[in-house]
Amino acid sequence: MNSSKENEKHIINSVIRLIDDVVSYFDKHVDYVNDLNVFPVPDGDTGTNMYRTLKGVQSRVQEQEIFTIGDLSKVISLAALYEGRGNSGVILAQIIRGLFGCLNETLDWQMSNIPVALSTAKDKAYSSVSEPVEGTMLTVIGEISDKLNYFFSETDTNLEDLLTSLSDFAQKSVNDTPNHMQLLKDSGVVDSGGYGIEIIVKAIEFSCLQPRSLDASVTVRTPEDSGNKIKQALGDHFDHGDEYGFCTQFVLISETDETVLRNKLENLCTSLVVLSESPVHRVHLHTNDVDNVMSNAKKIGEIQDLSVEDMEKQAFGSYSNGTEVLNVDEDLVKMIVLSSGEGNKEMFLELGATTVFSLSPDSNPSVSELLGLFKRFESSDVDLILLPNDKNIFSAASEAANMTKLNIKIIPTQNLGQGLECAAEFDPQMKLEINEKLMLEIIPNIENIFIFPSARNISINNTDDVLSGDPIAMKSGVIIDSAKTLDSLLVKILKSEMNLEYERVIILVGKDRIKSQVDDFLSKNVESVVKSNIETYYGGQDHYDYLVSIIK
Repeated sequence: MNSSKENEKHIINSVIRLIDDVVSYFDKHVDYVNDLNVFPVPDGDTGTNMYRTLKGVQSRVQEQEIFTIGDLSKVISLAALYEGRGNSGVILAQIIRGLFGCLNETLDWQMSNIPVALSTAKDKAYSSVSEPVEGTMLTVIGEISDKLNYFFSETDTNLEDLLTSLSDFAQKSVNDTPNHMQLLKDSGVVDSGGYGIEIIVKAIEFSCLQPRSLDASVTVRTPEDSGNKIKQALGDHFDHGDEYGFCTQFVLISETDETVLRNKLENLCTSLVVLSESPVHRVHLHTNDVDNVMSNAKKIGEIQDLSVEDMEKQAFGSYSNGTEVLNVDEDLVKMIVLSSGEGNKEMFLELGATTVFSLSPDSNPSVSELLGLFKRFESSDVDLILLPNDKNIFSAASEAANMTKLNIKIIPTQNLGQGLECAAEFDPQMKLEINEKLMLEIIPNIENIFIFPSARNISINNTDDVLSGDPIAMKSGVIIDSAKTLDSLLVKILKSEMNLEYERVIILVGKDRIKSQVDDFLSKNVESVVKSNIETYYGGQDHYDYLVSIIK
């Protein structure tokens, strides 16, 4: 083997070892980073997301055969695109892509190229964020890059001086983050994402110069006043009635230009971060209307690896009443729900769902999308229960579940009415098998009737002719009745069912109906609605104007 090939192999092995060391070192500091997390949402997961991003890159590198520096750069860059998790993880992924993308273009991994690569990483990171905010990890990577360029222009340096200086620059920049953002100062913390960058830089220094020091911790940073200032910031947030919304992440497969994609989404959300390597776009955003975002995204391309998290619950649950930070998840089971409609989504979340995947009115989720949904739980020791709420999704859900090592039970809920009743039985502190048993026992006691306009001319029982657009009622796949208006058909169905034995009736109002008007109509046309145990909720589902669940 000639010397150039030997040198290339040495560089490849050194970078792979460096990645391993960074992942291992960061793992020791995850909780410290989480404890400082207040921006953009104090949900205590910045360290977790950065670690998962690094770990994901490491795993993909380990899975690939790498023969050249070009191979290595491409593998790392593509891995970062797919593995970015959360606001901090996606920005970190962009930094990694900028760094290795630049080195891939030059194929010259000399020390003199590091400032250029770091400058490219800084530019990539800033360009990925729709509204960059100073005092964050963006500031830290930016200041490190600027100071490193100045350092190179003023001095002759060696690797030891370079890495030591990088660590010093990172530490000073992190110390200064509260001076850039009042929220950090008020909360008594430095920026958590910036601290994560400092840890990574320190890991690189130790790996290259002092491998034995990898067992030691970087400067441990903790919140001032035992975290009470952070809790005060949380209290102020809730007192003002603000909402954090839902942290939404997905991969979009589309030939659409990144700028066009940003323009489509930026008015629907905050904290928008987009990483693109056509046709793959990694998207992270915060929104109060996930359905609207998903609807617009699906018009552009195919969605994969969707993750939706309720940041309000995360923020509220991040800190205990005392001073201890709650990093331990005590749930035995997590419930995942596939749903349609904003109202239904809110009800599932209130009933304990960890994640609600918004179904498209035009297509069902792919195995890949469902697999991505499951995989975000692979790092936790928790069982999963899935409510698909559509019989056409059972097959894809089962296939996706079989592709993971997770213990997943799929409850055969065929519609949202069954799903909500099953969700009401859910207890995250009970074993998976008990939850499954309770849900399976209640399904046979639920009868569902769907009311919606007919799509064509039909006849019922070969006698009643129904024109296209006329309201019809369907039960167990059979059309059982019709009327001239949706509301009159609803009343007709209710009066018929009230003659039979039942415990209660739940009506989910569709997206094109107004719940208050429905309530008013029922009160005037159905005797003793309250005494009859008839409850109405705005579900907002597609397809069905009314979904009536009769629980017996």
